[in-house]
Amino acid sequence: MKTTVCILATATLLCLTPHVLANPPGHRPPVGYVVNRLPAKHVRVKGGRHSYFFHDGLFYERRGKSYVVVRPVVGVRVGVLPAGYISFRIGPARYFHFGGTFYVKDGDDYVVVDAPPGAEQYVSNPSEDLIIYPAEGQSEEQISRDRYECHRWAFETTGFDPSARDPDYALKPDYNRAMSACLEARGYVIR
Repeated sequence: MKTTVCILATATLLCLTPHVLANPPGHRPPVGYVVNRLPAKHVRVKGGRHSYFFHDGLFYERRGKSYVVVRPVVGVRVGVLPAGYISFRIGPARYFHFGGTFYVKDGDDYVVVDAPPGAEQYVSNPSEDLIIYPAEGQSEEQISRDRYECHRWAFETTGFDPSARDPDYALKPDYNRAMSACLEARGYVIR
């Protein structure tokens, strides 16, 4: 059963079925979210018999004429991780984490692995991550540029770099506040 959402905007009734909505820029959809088309700069990746489409840290799987956000199987390889990933060491191994998925570096690729024991102390609570909405209709290119420039400013202001080898997580709340302030000043709604 599909749910239809109707919005009354300036005397016009607009009805949308959630699964036909494109992934709004700056929005990180949850596992199970369905889209009709993939982001423009996706890449195809494989893991065993599984085939995925990867973009900005999200894995999509084709289901009929649509695509669903899924968790990848262990062994999937990607060439690059999106800005905002974290890295940490447990014993001699270095791990990378983004969007609920753990990776290890193997040559030029990042390989999906199971969560290592003890990783929870390094991984931030997903509820602390920023949700960014382009309230003024910013393009994907503008959103990427604004996020990067605000990241640089927040890093310079607070000293916290989420992509650093061993970041000081005590500074993360200050970094998130700085990112929020910068992005809000550029016309985004932050939650």
